[in-house]
Amino acid sequence: MTAPAFPFKVLGLAGLVAYLAGHPPFVDAEGIVAYLATTLIVGAITGFAIAPAAQRFGAMPPNPGAPRKADGIPAPLSLRNALLALGEDGLTFVPLLLAGSNPVLAEVVAVAVASLHFPRHGLRHCIWKGLHVFVVAMVVLPYGLASLALGHLIALAVAHRFQLRGVLQPLVSPASSGRADLEPRHEPLR
Repeated sequence: MTAPAFPFKVLGLAGLVAYLAGHPPFVDAEGIVAYLATTLIVGAITGFAIAPAAQRFGAMPPNPGAPRKADGIPAPLSLRNALLALGEDGLTFVPLLLAGSNPVLAEVVAVAVASLHFPRHGLRHCIWKGLHVFVVAMVVLPYGLASLALGHLIALAVAHRFQLRGVLQPLVSPASSGRADLEPRHEPLR
């Protein structure tokens, strides 16, 4: 996380807390499952369809950007990172709820969120982020903001757990991660 993002995420966390204080939080198990499924499905579509197709046609180099953070490898799990992730949810979805969620506004927010991630994250991650924000706004947000936030925390915990077991490593190229010990387990597209 870059230093300029920190105050905005804290502001988003305050907005999330204020919104949930003013609206009784309701947690729906279907909303949590929808968040987790959305994360996996959008990740699969981005990783196995959009990014390789864009690379094949020369629209996207293997992974532009991402000088320090690899696409697909989550940040270390800590209370601070969990709260800042919730702050990002608050910054993204509370204004969307207050303005009235609709597909056009959700797409504007998704493009803005993806664009704000590009200086630090690679293009592949930004494409995933934009698609994810849009689909979450359309599919998960109707279940409630508390369900979305809890689903996000569970997704962070699961991603952290799998990172430790090396499940995500085959999906990351050595060049994009900065880790020379990662060798891709598939042939690159030609």
